[in-house]
Amino acid sequence: MPGPMLDETELAERIRREMEAAWVPSLALAIWHGGETTFARGFGVTSVEEGGIPVTPATLFRIGSTTKPMVGFAVMRLVEQGKLALDEPVASYLPWLQFSRRDAARRITLRMLLSHTTGLPTEYKGSGPCDPAALKASLRRELPKYRLFSPPGRLWSYSNPGVRLAAHIAERAHGKLFPEMMRELVFEPLDMTTATFNPAVAMTYPLALPHELDDNGNLHVMRPFANNAARYPAGGVIGSVLDVVKFGRSLLSSDLLAESSLAEMF
Repeated sequence: MPGPMLDETELAERIRREMEAAWVPSLALAIWHGGETTFARGFGVTSVEEGGIPVTPATLFRIGSTTKPMVGFAVMRLVEQGKLALDEPVASYLPWLQFSRRDAARRITLRMLLSHTTGLPTEYKGSGPCDPAALKASLRRELPKYRLFSPPGRLWSYSNPGVRLAAHIAERAHGKLFPEMMRELVFEPLDMTTATFNPAVAMTYPLALPHELDDNGNLHVMRPFANNAARYPAGGVIGSVLDVVKFGRSLLSSDLLAESSLAEMF
């Protein structure tokens, strides 16, 4: 049955009030309902500094950790292709893999990586190398240094390194570096036409800039624009709200992934 009518004017006014109260300079919202996008609107400006333009549904944002379920989606596509298995020890995919616990590589699985149950801690560095091959190099260098705070599979704790490792296993199985793998397995099939990891590509579209508050409560653009290819899987996607709603739609249907695969994700 159809839901209640959406009062777009009331919704827009509430969003503007909340943005002002929380010092949010830019926001875009899209609603998917009944098989179609029923609402899509931008609010605020791309920058509070001179040259900022009004946000529209086509404005790009760095979507942060919403990148992670997209990585999971790519992994599940490779599982369906028979190239990966969720419960196979990660050591079978990467013989060089080492953790601070000697037995961890034989106990940790893709399922644990994607569900944050490896015992790995979390971390994030916004700036770093721009070469997509940096993902593998950083993992080889950093993983042995992370102290696992619990045996694999015992506790849930949010972990960026775990998702990064899952992404590297996926790119190795796919045969192409992570950004190209995501383009082929996720962005293009779902018609996410402006989604990218590359800031040099993103800046050719309207792009919402990151901001921070100073001690006097004034907003300023954060510089430089963060870019770290070694951390792309943890939060590097730059795309529009229209790209994001297309991804969300894919989680509600079995057009690209089987229902059983979607059930595994959830």
